[in-house]
Amino acid sequence: MLKTGNLTVLPYRKDFLAGKKPEPLDPILRDPSYLKKIWMQSAEDYLSWDVLEPKKGRHNWAPYLANANRCHELGLHYAIYPWPHFYPDWVADEPGFTPFVNIANGKPCRQLSGWAPFTRRAVDTLYRMAAEKLGSAIRGVYVGYSADYGELGYPAGYTKWLRKDPNSGKGWWCGDAYARADFRLQMVARHGSLDRLNRAWGTRFTTREAIDYPPLELLAGRASPLDLPAAARRRLLDFIYWYQDAPARHVKEFAIIAQRHLPHRAYEVKLGHGHEPAYVGYTASSACRILKGVPNMAIRSTHAAIGHPQLKRVASAAKSYGYGFLSEPPGKVEKEKMAERIFNDACCGVSAYFDYPGNPHAAGDAYFANIGVLDGSQTVVDIAVLFPEADHFLRIEKGYPDLWFETLNPLRDVADYDIVDERMIADGILRSYRLLIFYGYPLMEAVTVRCLNGFLARGGAILWFQHATSGQSQPEPDRPNALRTVEGQVIALELPPTEAGGGLTALRISPHSEEALQAIERAHRTLLAARDLSDLEIDLLTRRDSVWAALFDHRILLYNAHREPAALPSGASVKNIAVRQILVLPRRSR
Repeated sequence: MLKTGNLTVLPYRKDFLAGKKPEPLDPILRDPSYLKKIWMQSAEDYLSWDVLEPKKGRHNWAPYLANANRCHELGLHYAIYPWPHFYPDWVADEPGFTPFVNIANGKPCRQLSGWAPFTRRAVDTLYRMAAEKLGSAIRGVYVGYSADYGELGYPAGYTKWLRKDPNSGKGWWCGDAYARADFRLQMVARHGSLDRLNRAWGTRFTTREAIDYPPLELLAGRASPLDLPAAARRRLLDFIYWYQDAPARHVKEFAIIAQRHLPHRAYEVKLGHGHEPAYVGYTASSACRILKGVPNMAIRSTHAAIGHPQLKRVASAAKSYGYGFLSEPPGKVEKEKMAERIFNDACCGVSAYFDYPGNPHAAGDAYFANIGVLDGSQTVVDIAVLFPEADHFLRIEKGYPDLWFETLNPLRDVADYDIVDERMIADGILRSYRLLIFYGYPLMEAVTVRCLNGFLARGGAILWFQHATSGQSQPEPDRPNALRTVEGQVIALELPPTEAGGGLTALRISPHSEEALQAIERAHRTLLAARDLSDLEIDLLTRRDSVWAALFDHRILLYNAHREPAALPSGASVKNIAVRQILVLPRRSR
């Protein structure tokens, strides 16, 4: 499905809150041919609470009714994206009102705490009103969280251009009483008792009520994880994982509320942010794990056209936990980037595509000639790259692990890959892959290292580039294949390579060196040969010529990322592939 938006955000919301009387119908719906020309099938409307109920009890349904009716006339699915966090001023005076609070300075921002009962009541009211007024028109629901654009995570200041919120920005937004109570409850449940928690954390809390967050100096991330005692690392990671999981737990509650009022619709949750420091407040895998069991739920990434690794990070989790996957760009997509965006979407199994109308109109043939390759089918991927979750999040400010993009961007020319993190590995995700790539000496959870040894024992292969990155531990002099764990243990991976291609291959080289790429190419060719692909297909999928390739059950997709036309191997049905062209080749058996 092809989707668009964002109705009622601009210019309506801006003009309405400025006291003007804007035209209710959104501009992109006024010309009946505007969306038909780009084949759009669905439009989403932003139900912003401050527009819907600017005065208590006085509702403004005019834009939403106008948009819903026009979508019906145009044959478009009408979907809603409620924004409870953009509340009108009068809400702050209501009993129980609880905003997010920054623990560093005690200041609230203008967004509702996901932990507070008041927020759940507000969400319930918003969906109940939407069902009563728009119910029969609504075909889809995008469940928004109570921060910034409604995407999972915490207040980051991204929407200050839409509404003044001077305190919003980077921070730890769990200072309200409900958040602290939830932390105490979850931590005791995690460890089983207060005594076990104290032993794990090296603390001396005498009552459950005394359990507190890690000290602010730890949360500032100034200390290297290697310099911290194992107990301090455990306490810090327990807090980070709780903090990251909370928005997903809350939005699951919101989704259950929404489905009570609006059952039997298609539902989505949006995952965004352009980087992954610990304080952003979600990981794709934890969101997918926690949302399991919510009917008709799909995952949307707002990383389209940012970069393949960012999109793959979310797509890999969605695929692993069995969700439909959608993509959305953060804004303008240049014409020259449109084909690449569509190719990456196809490689990530995108089943529904969202775009702002101006992008397809401007892209022209780059859009119309390629959009048909998005059929929701999954690529055949044998290779996973490890996202070293524990080590990364202990480095609080890091957006991504060192050498992440320097490694993954060249890798895409050698092989398609998925990205797995430690909690995915603990869930058994490695059973879907035959080769795991990781680099350096990151601190890992002990359970992760045990799972890696289990993967090797089952015949899996690990390609380990033993080039320690900045701030990582150095190899043990007498045990170079050993890893340090968060808990302070040292556990070795020591299964030699086998004739079948499994086992551990450890190379003391940089993961983005020429030698590393050659090693990955050799391993990839071995894996493809085991799938009984023809020599030509193997060449197409492994050649390092800036022509990216993806293997599906029924086809091979190629995309020329080079600045010049590229020649294809002898025997291919097409001799050349043009710059920024997507080429579809049917599968051929040996």
